[in-house]
Amino acid sequence: MPTARKCTIRANLWTPREKEILDVGSGFMDAPVLTYVGEICEPSLRGILISYSLQFCSAGFFLQCLLGSVTTWRNVAFISLFFPATAFLCISQIPETPMWLLSKGRTRDAEKALCWLRGWVSPEDVAEEFSRLVEASNNAQYRHQTETKKTEANSHQGNTQSIVTCPSSRPPVPDPLVELHSPKLSFREKARDLLRPEILRPMLVIMTMNFFYLGSGFPAFKTYMVLLFQRIRVPMNANWASVCVSSAIIIGHLVLMLAVKWLGKRRIALISIFCVAFFDLAIAVHVNFQTAIEDAFGASANWFLFSYFIILTLTVSFGLGPVPWMLMSEIFPFRGRSFASGICAALYYITSSLIAKTFLSILNLLGVPGSYCLFGTVGMLGFIYAYLYLPETEGKTLEDIEDIYKHSHRQRR
Repeated sequence: MPTARKCTIRANLWTPREKEILDVGSGFMDAPVLTYVGEICEPSLRGILISYSLQFCSAGFFLQCLLGSVTTWRNVAFISLFFPATAFLCISQIPETPMWLLSKGRTRDAEKALCWLRGWVSPEDVAEEFSRLVEASNNAQYRHQTETKKTEANSHQGNTQSIVTCPSSRPPVPDPLVELHSPKLSFREKARDLLRPEILRPMLVIMTMNFFYLGSGFPAFKTYMVLLFQRIRVPMNANWASVCVSSAIIIGHLVLMLAVKWLGKRRIALISIFCVAFFDLAIAVHVNFQTAIEDAFGASANWFLFSYFIILTLTVSFGLGPVPWMLMSEIFPFRGRSFASGICAALYYITSSLIAKTFLSILNLLGVPGSYCLFGTVGMLGFIYAYLYLPETEGKTLEDIEDIYKHSHRQRR
């Protein structure tokens, strides 16, 4: 009997080593997928469609928890092979983003891709939007060529003054039917691009928001929630409790999809972070006085404790978890977007793996009350940071979002 119980628990629990493997696979997918969605969407639909893609992640997590509660981990692994194979076939049928194709000088392919993405329409139906994309791509390339000319002139003439002719206005929009050939940026140029304010400032915002998300304790909690539920004596089977938590993630993302267009990402993030901090502290207080509460109200009072975890999951999934990833798809300028998004995703998964490795040690050192008191304190600091520095990007074009960080990172509204 104990052996069977151990197998059941193990089926729904990831070890840190397994999580590292999963993080590597997820890291290769998350940043490119969200960047792709951000580039192909219209501003009014970007937030909804990005949250829609995140919904599938939560649905996958729910399915894993559900399967882990009814079958062995080997069967779960075998069933899971179907999904990446299907995703590979589907992704092979979609075109590259028009902006990426324009950056490679493939103007005709970019126009075809935009027509395909807007529902197999004719070029005349997307002429105005395509003209804006060409102008945005041309402006990005124009700045790069100007900076390169200045650098080359300064390196050849040393300390002598040189005059570089540079038009003061934006260059004319090229004919969309003319193929452009833009030089490929070297790795050194990409690394130097990270120091531009419009890249460096949003990188700091996203990495800091991810830090507060990881500091909320929720990502590590998802890895060890069966163990934690057994430890704090939730009033139901720990495996099925994990299924309830994973279903709450789906509901949280669904609410995000419905609310993001009206509330905006900034307001959603603030509401979410405040609630996360509050319920982290509520869990710490309840667990600290759990014995006294059970003596006074009986073991059924632990339903309140379990409800705190459900509400915590809902609020994390509603804002604090997905908002940084939504911002990652739109907050960076086109030149450097993929590189910067990849760095942010890589740092997130590295930090997530480190936290997963130390989560049980933190619980053993501080106890559940002390750990969740720490998580709640981190959440309150995150609320202050988000209020001061998190911008509102909902409904804005990618060019307008880029302009936010060219001058001041405090222009958040």
